Amino acid sequence: MLPLFRVGRISRRAVAVLLALLPVSAAAEAERVVSGASAWRLAAPAADEAGATAVAVSADARWAMGDGRGVRLRDAAGAWRQLDLRGAVRDLTFAPDGALWIASAEGLWCFAGGRLALRTPAPGDEDRDTLRVAVTSHAVAVATSGGVYWSRDGVRFARVEAAFGESPVAGLALEEGASAATRLWIASERGLLLAELPALRGVAGVRATRVELPFDLRPALDVTVSGGRVFALGPANLLERAVDGSFRVQPTELPPGSTPIRVSAATGVVLIATDRGLVAAPATSGPWQRAAAPAGSTPALDVAIAGDQALVAGSRGLLVGSLQEAASARSSPLVDTHSASCDPPILEVQRAALRYLHLDGDPAAAMRRGVRLRGLLPIVTLEGRKGHGGDTRHSYDEAFISGGYRKLSDSDAFSTHDRDVLMRFTWDLGDTLYNPEQIDVSNEARRLVELRDDVLDELDQLYFDRRRALDAAAAAAADPGEAARERLRAEELAAGLDGWTDGWFGRSAACARP
Repeated sequence: MLPLFRVGRISRRAVAVLLALLPVSAAAEAERVVSGASAWRLAAPAADEAGATAVAVSADARWAMGDGRGVRLRDAAGAWRQLDLRGAVRDLTFAPDGALWIASAEGLWCFAGGRLALRTPAPGDEDRDTLRVAVTSHAVAVATSGGVYWSRDGVRFARVEAAFGESPVAGLALEEGASAATRLWIASERGLLLAELPALRGVAGVRATRVELPFDLRPALDVTVSGGRVFALGPANLLERAVDGSFRVQPTELPPGSTPIRVSAATGVVLIATDRGLVAAPATSGPWQRAAAPAGSTPALDVAIAGDQALVAGSRGLLVGSLQEAASARSSPLVDTHSASCDPPILEVQRAALRYLHLDGDPAAAMRRGVRLRGLLPIVTLEGRKGHGGDTRHSYDEAFISGGYRKLSDSDAFSTHDRDVLMRFTWDLGDTLYNPEQIDVSNEARRLVELRDDVLDELDQLYFDRRRALDAAAAAAADPGEAARERLRAEELAAGLDGWTDGWFGRSAACARP
């Protein structure tokens, strides 16, 4: 029996502490409202400390949420159950037959008929680390750290060959056509790829090729299919392939300093999950709006559409809100990221760095000019010779003079010194037509070009990362801690630019540097 206490006036904080100590039922936990934001609610049992990592919706109104500990399933009546898995969940999708496919760090799983089965696309640790999964009624596709695979029955898999780049594949989508023909869309570091899966009962290896577009969409971060349309997400653009097969691209207005992660679309709405919140628009052409807090202000890793509701998996867990509210103009507007900057233009920064590193102009031009003139210049040979010689002779004789014999001797010595200098000029006229050293000059010029490209890439990365950090600091004016961190990040990047330009970047700022 609990002891009784006489309670007078109790502060709100004390009441909150007492309520937190009371046990909370699972049903109440599943539908609690986020404080201060009635447009969004937490619609699942609390995720682990990393938050929700993936979300999926089935045709019969079932939901699935993944986190670092497994998967939580919600049936059509609203009851939740737990599926314990090894490894963090990376992606979720429901098949048309109701089976749930799960891509996790420890393998590819299929939950159907109340049973959880492990499927193995290929042997090896890299292929056990699954990243993305896509399913239709005729095919299953999975992306792992080792590659991309597809299957007709979800048991036997074949490899999809393609030049994906150094980074793993970021997104998959399957599009069904006539006569069970299936298209596999792949979002990768090299752009948007497409593979035609053969309409066979078995499975065979296929090759994916890069989709030729009138614009550059590299890297492609995600791809999805909705209502006969294909949507591919880039760092700053969104590609849409219409029902008639035409492609068009639209710029996306994202929160300052954000990186887009996933895209989802339905009739009259497009949602993009970024690491700084959810943004929405009625069409790819915009206008883009930040969703209301907390969905629009906390990191989002995945997004799905369930009827007239939007489901967002992120650091707060699984947030559910009205789709109309998420895409309406009443949502929080995005911060204007086109503010003036005190930094010099990027072209001037590049020129200053190349001057400092002696890479401006054409350093290989003098070498090429010298090789061309080599055949007209003589080969000068200078020879010198010095010689020395000499001889000494002695002769002896005897003569009878004045009644006696006399011995006579005679000696003779001489020396010679020779000095010769010879200068020879020869021409190899064949070098005027072709000089073998042209190959060495071409190799050196290629290395210089690669060095310039590496320097310019590094400068571009530092410069625009700094711009994003400055925009993020301006957008976080209401959060002094976040603004201070972004300003410190901007100053760190500015120090890197100073190093590449021998301090020119800091001296050329139009105003005081933050």
